[in-house]
Amino acid sequence: GKRLGKELNKYRQLIQDLDGKQLNQLQDDGQLDLDGENFSTEDILVFREAKAGTEALSNRFISIDMDCELTDDLIAEGLAREVVNRIQKTRKDIGLNVTDRITINYAADGKLAAAIEKHRDYIAGETLCTEFIMAPADNHVFEIDGNCLTINISTKSKLRLLPSFLYTRQIRISSNGHPNQL
Repeated sequence: GKRLGKELNKYRQLIQDLDGKQLNQLQDDGQLDLDGENFSTEDILVFREAKAGTEALSNRFISIDMDCELTDDLIAEGLAREVVNRIQKTRKDIGLNVTDRITINYAADGKLAAAIEKHRDYIAGETLCTEFIMAPADNHVFEIDGNCLTINISTKSKLRLLPSFLYTRQIRISSNGHPNQL
């Protein structure tokens, strides 16, 4: 007030109209010349605000502004990750190895069913699922974001290879019913 007198409104407008380059100069140099008048960081206080719908963090050197709006795609992706989490925990609880290939029957409702369908390849890949079937299931029941998920997990028995010396002969039954040695 005393320093600028009648020109206070003029400088107030000049300060409000400062661009990013001028604000950086003020912060870097600690002072800024506006229309013949020198201002310091003590004279001009800079406040940073996040844009609507975003979250921001700032310090003297950097500002980070992140869009935190959850879209339907982001929600579906999060639900799919949660399904993977529940399948992996169930897999551990029933004593399966992390390398076991599994078959999953599942039932889901609401947005969860849509998210599973949209991200079924991701879910199957992360859980080593060879068959991922939407079918009645009731062994393991979960609630995810207000939606019900039920799953059954099974493994296919592993084919055991026998040593070749056990295969000494093969026999084929001919159409007349007589065995023929190969």
